[in-house]
Amino acid sequence: MTRPLRNLVGAAAAAAFLSPAASALNIALTNDDGWPTYGIHALYNALTDAGHNVVLAAPLSGESGSGAAIDFDAITRAQLVITQRGEPGQFIYSVGREDGGSAEPATSGAMATSISKQLNGMEPDLLIAGINDGGNVGAATPLSGTVGATIVSISRILGGTSIPAIAISTDGRCEFDDPEDWNAATIPSDIPPACEEVAGFLVDLVDQLQSLPHYKRGKSGLLPDGLALNINYPAGEPRGARFAVQGSIPYLPPLAAPVGNLDPVPGQYAVEVGCITADCTRLEAGQSAIGGWLLYTGDPNAAVTDVGQADVKRSDVTLYYDGYITVVPIEADYTASSSNSRYIKGTLKRFLQQQ
Repeated sequence: MTRPLRNLVGAAAAAAFLSPAASALNIALTNDDGWPTYGIHALYNALTDAGHNVVLAAPLSGESGSGAAIDFDAITRAQLVITQRGEPGQFIYSVGREDGGSAEPATSGAMATSISKQLNGMEPDLLIAGINDGGNVGAATPLSGTVGATIVSISRILGGTSIPAIAISTDGRCEFDDPEDWNAATIPSDIPPACEEVAGFLVDLVDQLQSLPHYKRGKSGLLPDGLALNINYPAGEPRGARFAVQGSIPYLPPLAAPVGNLDPVPGQYAVEVGCITADCTRLEAGQSAIGGWLLYTGDPNAAVTDVGQADVKRSDVTLYYDGYITVVPIEADYTASSSNSRYIKGTLKRFLQQQ
């Protein structure tokens, strides 16, 4: 962990986000829940109130679980539909497609970046994705469109520039009922205070990043090049803030009731996708069955994730369940660096040399 990040987690753990913003930042803002939701507008309000220049461009409708997907066809064929949703002086947009569908979060984040650059004559200082309604920790992290937007931002896929990025998510605080017509939706004015609290935390964190010596001296951006932060804010009163590593167990919140065609097993928490209405191994050609979640749990109100099972040290899943704000530094580089990588390199070295 770099020294600036050590400084940041020290400040977070001490709840010392007290320094005022050094200067106005140009910020691109997106999400994966859709443009009119509570979380993203709580952030927009808090960031603009803090004096930052914010361009909000988010999917036309909810696109959760889309990872780092990009609308390549719509982009290359110039078939994105960008609609202004704000009042004069507000740069708030929904991003859809000509076929009536919604753009992906990563596409929307790239559009927010582009509009910010057009408006200010330079790349934005930061991309923020969120506030997502639902935690993005553990093995579920790669599925998140919120996190996916940050991965694309730092990966140089679009535009060749790595832009520092932060994903922020929470459970329960920013719950939003999907509108019947996303196009007819309006900017919300009744944002829950609990959601605004998360936005306030992020504004304070951005202030802290601006106060770090490497940024103040102009030696680097708000974060080290190619780095993003995945932040998760607990539903209850936080016990503190901790740097964490991405857990290896899945994180899934409670489901309404057990589903699937299997009997619940008390004490066992697991979930998988499978055939529900028929045995798929016995289907004849052209015959179909219904598939979906197969849930094994003795308690329909319990979280699917069993937090009692062993996970990696400093797991974001465990810390998040324990009530901590978790901060996980992430990169777009998929190169493995663990003992598994060293093992496979050793076992395949001779084979590769012979090719």
